[in-house]
Amino acid sequence: MRHGSTVWLTSRIVHAVGCGARKVRIAIGCPGLAYAVEVKTLKPTELEAFLAGDPLVVDVRPAELTGQPAFPGALRIPVQDIQNSLHNLPQDRPILLLCERGLMSELAGLYLEAAGYTQVYNLEGGLRKLPKRAG
Repeated sequence: MRHGSTVWLTSRIVHAVGCGARKVRIAIGCPGLAYAVEVKTLKPTELEAFLAGDPLVVDVRPAELTGQPAFPGALRIPVQDIQNSLHNLPQDRPILLLCERGLMSELAGLYLEAAGYTQVYNLEGGLRKLPKRAG
């Protein structure tokens, strides 16, 4: 949604899907156009099983937060770059988006879903909800 259009975002949980994952439905509209996108949400307890499927893991925290520990194996692509399509993410592989609290990653997921990505997942509560890792 470019060229000066206004975008409205509202979210609500629609229903449970798959192995306990939740979908967050977002209505996006601008004058004369409205549609909905959904970002699937994983609970922290489902993360280990989900990672076994070899998804692409993306940390969307902005560059000024690069001092924070990264998730092992995650690419670092700030949410602003995803918003502006400054990435080369595959559409044929599940993508798990991460940030500290799950809000920036949910927003990044909305941008990807609106761009046609269908296998986008957000970690509920973000990295802060995961147990502390040793090492």
